[in-house]
Amino acid sequence: MRADIAEGREPGLDRVATSAGRTAIRLATTRTPATITAISQTGTNIKGADLHTKDGSVFGTIFVEVDNLPHLAKVLKAVRRVKGVTTVERRETPPGK
Repeated sequence: MRADIAEGREPGLDRVATSAGRTAIRLATTRTPATITAISQTGTNIKGADLHTKDGSVFGTIFVEVDNLPHLAKVLKAVRRVKGVTTVERRETPPGK
């Protein structure tokens, strides 16, 4: 197991300059309501979404507001725990989103 995962840190977040503010999370899931609930239960505001469906799966980006890197790591971890989530990663937020 990778050291960052074993220590409870999100892989790659230490290389990403994220301050408080809007962040984009790219995901694929078969359980959209459970995924949205998982994000909300971390105390995170969902600011928008760009989602598409295909063959019973939902793909796209959810825009959230996070306070700092630990908050972002908490959100990503919560989403990964949802049964039916096959992809979740932080994406660069386009200007104006």
